[in-house]
Amino acid sequence: MKYDVTVIGGGPGGIACAVKSSKLGLKTALVEKNFPGGDAINEGYYPLKVLLSDDEKVLPERIQNASFAWHDRLRKCGVDVIEGEAEVLDEGKIKIITSTHTQNIHTKNIVIATGNVPVSPVEGVKLDGQGFISYQHAMKESKAGELTGDKIAILGADVEGCEFASFFRSTGKDVSLFETLDRIMPLCDKDTGSYLYDSFVHHGIKIKTNTKVTNCSYEKAQDNDRSNINNRKVKLEFENSDPELFDRVLLTGKSIPKFPEGLDKLGISCKDDGYIKVDSKMKTSVDGIYAIGDVIGGITSANAAILEGRTAAVNISGIKKDIDYSTMPYVFFTNPQISAVGLREMDVISKEIPYKVGKIDFRYNLRALSLGYDRGFVKVLVNPEENIILGIHIIGDNISELIPLSTLAYSKAISTYDITDLPLPHPIMGEIVLEAIEEALYEA
Repeated sequence: MKYDVTVIGGGPGGIACAVKSSKLGLKTALVEKNFPGGDAINEGYYPLKVLLSDDEKVLPERIQNASFAWHDRLRKCGVDVIEGEAEVLDEGKIKIITSTHTQNIHTKNIVIATGNVPVSPVEGVKLDGQGFISYQHAMKESKAGELTGDKIAILGADVEGCEFASFFRSTGKDVSLFETLDRIMPLCDKDTGSYLYDSFVHHGIKIKTNTKVTNCSYEKAQDNDRSNINNRKVKLEFENSDPELFDRVLLTGKSIPKFPEGLDKLGISCKDDGYIKVDSKMKTSVDGIYAIGDVIGGITSANAAILEGRTAAVNISGIKKDIDYSTMPYVFFTNPQISAVGLREMDVISKEIPYKVGKIDFRYNLRALSLGYDRGFVKVLVNPEENIILGIHIIGDNISELIPLSTLAYSKAISTYDITDLPLPHPIMGEIVLEAIEEALYEA
């Protein structure tokens, strides 16, 4: 079989690349050893989001439905989905290995979208799935029933750590969150990060910032009793405080790229951290081979991978287009959720950009009140001289649905006066974004 494009890896980025390639008239195949959706559907962010928002009993059914939906979408777009393990034989030839047979396919272009795998960020500590776990271990156990252990420590209070802190606490776990920096969620605007901190504390999550873990080890067995060796406590030692014991420790924040077999033979250039090096068109150092998503490092989010996949497809089709991350929004499925697009207040200050702030609490929005979503706020940064939005930051319940309007307004540099004149339906939660912009415009 001959293809114009073969995508290896069926996560969100790989699927987006395959769909876009096919729509641009390229004969396209997608190779995935599991179900379409990849690790994101089976082990990553999607199961966590379901568990954070619903009964865990619905998880297996929803994961299966999501995978079926992706498969159906690919089929309707004319993409050949090939289930199996891909081995790259050379620039234009791939061997597909399944449990029953092997086959070779020929392709003009290859897109590597195989993602990454978590590794321990603590030297000398192995992610063994017992005392020391990764997000994959946590999701596997949670999908099967419940994560064992009542007292959980999480090392790292960035996105992964905070999302799992929300999840573990919602299931009744005793959760402690440790961060070496002086605040949690350092990617966020300080106001949203501070609100999340207060909310975590209110819900019983213990947080220690400015805390460095100096050693992780299993508690020594008493009197050479090894009968309960798999149930030993984990001892964490700290630079400036007493040691603590935990049932399980979730280690976050470090991963390594996952390459298909045979890729190393092609001489593809990698960065110092081991991830594949690509240019602004997602091309690697080898002609006809592109790479997207977590396998290239950088912004490791699904929406970044989707943008990269579409960019790769467009360039393969012959249309020259550079990737642009400057208007990339994000959504963090903590409890409460956080979403944002554009600059943080600290960024605006450091760049010495003139700005005004508009901030509205959700308790002033009729639709939010009717749904019981009265937590949180929308914060907007506006340049009063150019009348454009510099950044929008939102924290609250189910606020991920508000970010499309915010991203459009920010990315297209629409006049703030034009935005506030939009005739939105009433009552909807999206009204609060316009009200926050108006607050900034008329700030004293």
